[in-house]
Amino acid sequence: MAEPTVTHLFTHIRGLSGVESMVRRHLRNDVIVGFQPSAISFFERGEFTQARSGQQVSGLGLTGSCQGLTLRRRFRAVIPEHPPGIRVFHEGWGLASLADLDTAQRRVAFLHSHWTGAENFFRGLRGLVDGILCVSPALQNAIQMCLPDLPPERIRVVQNPVDPPPREFLATRPEPRRELVVGYCGRVVRPAKRVDRLPELAQQLHRQGLPHTWEILGDGLERPALESSMAQTGVKVRFHGGQTGEAFWKILSSWDVIVFTSDFEGMPLALLEAMSVGVLPVFPRLASGGRDTTERIASELIYTPGDLADAARAITWLAGRSSEDLAQLRLRSQAVIAPHAGSAYNQAFAEFLHELQQLPRLSASGPTARRPHLGEWIPYTVIKRFAPSSVVRRGYL
Repeated sequence: MAEPTVTHLFTHIRGLSGVESMVRRHLRNDVIVGFQPSAISFFERGEFTQARSGQQVSGLGLTGSCQGLTLRRRFRAVIPEHPPGIRVFHEGWGLASLADLDTAQRRVAFLHSHWTGAENFFRGLRGLVDGILCVSPALQNAIQMCLPDLPPERIRVVQNPVDPPPREFLATRPEPRRELVVGYCGRVVRPAKRVDRLPELAQQLHRQGLPHTWEILGDGLERPALESSMAQTGVKVRFHGGQTGEAFWKILSSWDVIVFTSDFEGMPLALLEAMSVGVLPVFPRLASGGRDTTERIASELIYTPGDLADAARAITWLAGRSSEDLAQLRLRSQAVIAPHAGSAYNQAFAEFLHELQQLPRLSASGPTARRPHLGEWIPYTVIKRFAPSSVVRRGYL
């Protein structure tokens, strides 16, 4: 009997975002748990060099000048290359526009974040999915409220995985330094991540007289603007760009604090990676797995979203802890993320897909699944400018 197949779909799969990292993980590991994986990347084209031999990875090559109608046309052309098993639409991107063209036997939305206005998007999934994966109980509750007709067993929380760092980066930390090292890790972009808030946070800490330096681990369109703004604060800052392997872990493990200034989050991979090497997070009070995880270390590490004075308060609180207190907080941090390590995630993902295969199909297909909307006639650049939070990230208006 042939192994079941699963196709992962997202905007990109080669970049620095946590979701892209997750898709690449699935392309490597789904075969270990009995599924043959493939992928479709909406905004990329060309050979995916990390693919296994014979593994199908299609790129639609969309650009900002394209429309949703272009997405539909190119998707229709490549979908015969992917077996009609299970389709997993990460962040649900494009699902509502493509469901009627999708030949899948089962359709899943994998929601990694909870953004402003997400509830309208969740309601739009009604009748189009057989199941939903998400990364936190808070997100699960929000989905259940919006989709009361979808049985609870079809909405499943999975623990985002984190690979163990090399052993040398798990060594006991030295005594507290004269200067706190504060870091940001991830895409250097304004939408969602709001890296434009970092300079003001640096100024808040500087005004409070806290000796500290900044490190930025990642890259993105806002990097030149951020370099300029951070230089004007008078605070020492180092930009590392995107890093992988031991270089990544060496930089990350040298920090004291990792800061998140996002408008919305799910369960950031950078959070789990930082905690695994004893870096303590400062996280906004958002309905997300990241908030819940950080609160389990210390409630003082949570701050009011967008309130950078409150974020500075959290960092200053950490700076005032004794070396013994900090050691306990780091041990607690590493204990909190222990369930995210190992192969548990791979097994939980596979079990959910196998369960859906045994349950009756709920998702509509063909003409009954068509959800036309105005956004299909508008170029993505225009949508991104005037309605970025609701449309361009997920292909649905």
